[in-house]
Amino acid sequence: MSDLRAIRLADVEMGTVSSMKDGSVKFTIYTCELRPSESAALLPLHGKACALLIEPHTGEALEMVEVNTERNVKTPSQRQRAAFFVLWKKATERGKTNMPFDTFLAKEQERIMLSIGERIDALGG
Repeated sequence: MSDLRAIRLADVEMGTVSSMKDGSVKFTIYTCELRPSESAALLPLHGKACALLIEPHTGEALEMVEVNTERNVKTPSQRQRAAFFVLWKKATERGKTNMPFDTFLAKEQERIMLSIGERIDALGG
């Protein structure tokens, strides 16, 4: 059984709102001081997919904007780049490379393109 709980924060303040490179939005929410039990209920949600409703306290909202996007749906090229990033990070941690990610990415992509070229040639290119 999960120890996750639904939490309703009745009084929060919106902090910064930023547009990210991938088209997502990052924002911060400031709460009033929480009791330890409230904090304890909130902390396990870190990194979890959640639903969120944001309503202003003052005035009536003009309309409800529904955002129904699938979480973590990546294009094939985004998936490939993410896989290369994980490979680069592990190689860097193990001292196998010290090059910047963009250089590593270009070299790995070139290595794969050469391999595909060889396969094409082997099939009578």
